[in-house]
Amino acid sequence: MSLKFLQLNIYKGRLLDKIIAFLKREQFDIIQLQEVCSGRFWEQRLDLFQELKNSLPDYHGELAVSWRLKNDPDSYFGNATFVKSHIKVVSKQTLWLKPYQEFANPLNTRYELYSRCALILDIKISNQPLVIINTHLAWGPTPYDKPFKQKQAKHLISYLRQLKKLFILAGDFNLIPETKIIKSFDKLGQNLTVENGITNTLNPKFHRVKQLFPKGLAVDYIFTHSEIRVKNFELIKEDLSDHYGLRLKFDS
Repeated sequence: MSLKFLQLNIYKGRLLDKIIAFLKREQFDIIQLQEVCSGRFWEQRLDLFQELKNSLPDYHGELAVSWRLKNDPDSYFGNATFVKSHIKVVSKQTLWLKPYQEFANPLNTRYELYSRCALILDIKISNQPLVIINTHLAWGPTPYDKPFKQKQAKHLISYLRQLKKLFILAGDFNLIPETKIIKSFDKLGQNLTVENGITNTLNPKFHRVKQLFPKGLAVDYIFTHSEIRVKNFELIKEDLSDHYGLRLKFDS
């Protein structure tokens, strides 16, 4: 069986209608999203996870909240994964890369303070086990190695080293391929972003750091266990976010 997998940072849902239309059209089997939020993180105060759940009735959704805002009980910021109903979710785990906290200001630029996590789902596809991991690593504000980034990433690297099952790891890593951190992940799985020659995953139309372009940066990745049969991998150059999506087709 061939399955379709999507990786996308959704830019706090600023282009939510386009994202939902895209997801309905493409009918991915597995969807991994970052910057899923609610409350004061977005001017419309929509609960993005609930909006996505309501719009995707044929999917099972799970959310891992990285942090919330103080005095705003409706707020959250995190990662969400959706799987088609034919896929069985066996278990869910939140792996903390930096422990959960609440913050007073959603625009605090001390990026090293923010809590971070990975949403891990143990699933079965036609009775075949697979672990799918959804993460959003820290910005710096540069895409280079920093001690606080290495400290956070080592928790995920340690988890992967002891994992005995096939896996797909995807997310917005906020790091370029040349960093020591990404090279550590390269040793644990196939880096499909690099292997397919993708050098930019940021959308210049919406990304606020305009000086990065026209060259851009590759900071979004899908890593797969060496035994996963990859059929196709491509960058999705649609205006869905300040990041481009990544599309993977693989055989289960």
